[in-house]
Amino acid sequence: MAKNTQKNQAQYNKKARKKYNDNNFKYQTVCFKIEEIEEINAYCEKHGIAKNTFFRESCMNAIGKTID
Repeated sequence: MAKNTQKNQAQYNKKARKKYNDNNFKYQTVCFKIEEIEEINAYCEKHGIAKNTFFRESCMNAIGKTID
């Protein structure tokens, strides 16, 4: 019975996260050359940075802001 509760909780969390993201975020697709994205991936892995965080910080720094 506990597994069903955990499954229901996971489904609720997934729906809540989707609703939050839909209301608070927009997605942007960016194209890179294969070599460029491989270098970015290697940099992020080496420094333990999530790629999303890397891109957000880079973009916000470019416009003089920080990420929350």
